[in-house]
Amino acid sequence: MKIETFVPEYQSREVSLEEALRVYQTLGKTSASFTWNDCGDEVLTLSVGEDHSTVTLLKDRSFYDLEHAELPGEVLIEMDGSVVEYPRALVLPREKGLEILNILPDFDRVFESYTWKVQD
Repeated sequence: MKIETFVPEYQSREVSLEEALRVYQTLGKTSASFTWNDCGDEVLTLSVGEDHSTVTLLKDRSFYDLEHAELPGEVLIEMDGSVVEYPRALVLPREKGLEILNILPDFDRVFESYTWKVQD
């Protein structure tokens, strides 16, 4: 699993899934990105901020976002060290990202257990 942090400076490192779980739990308010199976046919990318997370995956050559609720509009969140506008429906509670990491490497279970929105 690749972990990237962005503040105070960009850092990237490869760790085991077990280490990624420990890092996620100790991030505090730090923004980070976790990528499982980077450059593979099935990829999961999880971004985490102070009080939220977002999850995107690649499956069968299509990208999907984990949908939390059918909420209209956008909200400002911290993602990858920057503040960005992001669809409110795709902003998850912070602990949801940890829940997803705990299911990996069972990618099929992750895909089948949640509601995913195909990216346009």
